[in-house]
Amino acid sequence: MFTNIFRKICSSVVATAIVCSVVVLQSCSKEKGKDVPEPPKQGLELRFAYDGAELSNPLISPTDCLTLFVYDESGNYVKTVTETSSALTGENYVMQVELPEGKYQLIAWGGIACADASFNLVSTPAAGSKNSELQVAMKDNCKNANPGVNLHPLYYGTLGVSVPAGSDKLTQATVPMICDTNNIRIILQNVNNSPVNVADFTFEIVDDNSLLNYQNEVISQTPLTYYPCATGQTEAGANVTVGYADFSTSRLIAGGNCVLTVIKKDGNRTVLSIPLINYILLGQGENSEMTDQQFLDHQTKWTLTLYLEEGRWVSTRIKINDWELRLNDTKL
Repeated sequence: MFTNIFRKICSSVVATAIVCSVVVLQSCSKEKGKDVPEPPKQGLELRFAYDGAELSNPLISPTDCLTLFVYDESGNYVKTVTETSSALTGENYVMQVELPEGKYQLIAWGGIACADASFNLVSTPAAGSKNSELQVAMKDNCKNANPGVNLHPLYYGTLGVSVPAGSDKLTQATVPMICDTNNIRIILQNVNNSPVNVADFTFEIVDDNSLLNYQNEVISQTPLTYYPCATGQTEAGANVTVGYADFSTSRLIAGGNCVLTVIKKDGNRTVLSIPLINYILLGQGENSEMTDQQFLDHQTKWTLTLYLEEGRWVSTRIKINDWELRLNDTKL
């Protein structure tokens, strides 16, 4: 009997010891995870803000791929970070970049790492390369294509930042981004509102903007010709049929030599040949606080309505987006 009682006591003690051991181990495990923090990170936590008249929320990315190039304060290449996940499209997206203390120059392009990209790097940066060597170029299959190609959007941003010494958290910064690609619709409308048959005309835009450097400046090359990626007819009002031609182009540069030409096929007669950027800038208004280039970069969709009378262009009347202007020839 005494033996049985002793066995029960021992069993109880062992069981209690096991339970206590488990509790202690679990407690230690939790305390270890709680008391021992992750090693501090040093670097950047980046947001990307997109300047565009068409974007209601500038923190929601309109691109599906983003590539960040990091250079030190002397312009030496440091690293590349690429994002292609769906996380880009959320307004809470941040890119974390681990970097030691120092000053850096960030250069970002959205749209070059996508499967259907229309622009790519001229050369991939590597150790020893400089930021001045960084360039993106329009792909050959997009140049002079007839019919034209609807270019995949291209975005650009740059920012100088510093990672402070001894920081135990990531330094937050926002990279401002602009869109380098444009969608341009040219509309032909008769002043007497008779239908315009777009098939009677050919359209083209000639510009020199296929190569961009690390500062988003155009590097002069052989000019290329943009042809419409779509043409058609649509109703512009009751009993008003207009013809349109849609173009997709690279960055428009203030002062650039960008020319729109419309030709009447019958007789191969030039209906109009105009400096397109000068006309687009007419929609800016005299009270705008933007520079010409800021105005061109802020908006990516342009609609120009050109009026015809008896097959000839009425050069004193034009509609740019929602603004209809009455001009005299001395303005251009």
